[in-house]
Amino acid sequence: MTKVTDLTGEEEQVLKLEYDRDGKIIKYGDTPVRYEGDQITIGQMDCLNTGNKLCNVTFQIGKGKARESRARCMLKVGEEVYEADKQTVYDYKGDTIFINSDYRATSDYRFLKKVQGKYVFDQLGRLKEVMTVFTEANDSVSSCHTYYNYDNNINYQANLNLQAYVIDYDGVDSFFYFLLNLGQLRNRTALPNDIGYCMNHGLSTYNVHANYRLDDENPVRIEVLYNYTKLLSRIDLSYNPLN
Repeated sequence: MTKVTDLTGEEEQVLKLEYDRDGKIIKYGDTPVRYEGDQITIGQMDCLNTGNKLCNVTFQIGKGKARESRARCMLKVGEEVYEADKQTVYDYKGDTIFINSDYRATSDYRFLKKVQGKYVFDQLGRLKEVMTVFTEANDSVSSCHTYYNYDNNINYQANLNLQAYVIDYDGVDSFFYFLLNLGQLRNRTALPNDIGYCMNHGLSTYNVHANYRLDDENPVRIEVLYNYTKLLSRIDLSYNPLN
């Protein structure tokens, strides 16, 4: 189960993750996940709580890695909300992954936004550094640089490939987008603490700190803080073991 508490609007959302016998997610809340050959499709999500189920994402997979994805979603830019097409390209070079996304208006293919991300991993395969550049339609540019440290003193047993997407009401990638893939948690599994993660919301860029922790009551808890002090969101992940 995924429980998302939005402290800004005091809203709470509970989502259920369903898995098949191979441990693959087949349903995220009411959203089906389909596997067809080298494609994975996640859709139709309710964007912006409007009842307009446009967030349909298709991943093109090559050798087990995402190569390209296409999404239809609602995107908020300033005070305007657009129906947008998002195209993302993934490039892998050594210990670095480049993820570049273009957003264009569905109606006239007008450019809305570009997000360029560089993800650097250490020798153990853990995320070490993230650099992101946002380019808006008015040519304004903002950038973010994130560092990760790790707590190596965690002692927790689990047997599940746990993944969760948390998408803010403002649209995919617009304010807070979170992907967690912990794999099999074993003794001394390292869990990251995200230091100074930058998020772009409209024309403003915020610095946010995300705390991660494991305990018996909430197997995974993520708390997102604005400027290290104001709690914006709390995410609790729990589950029933597959075996």
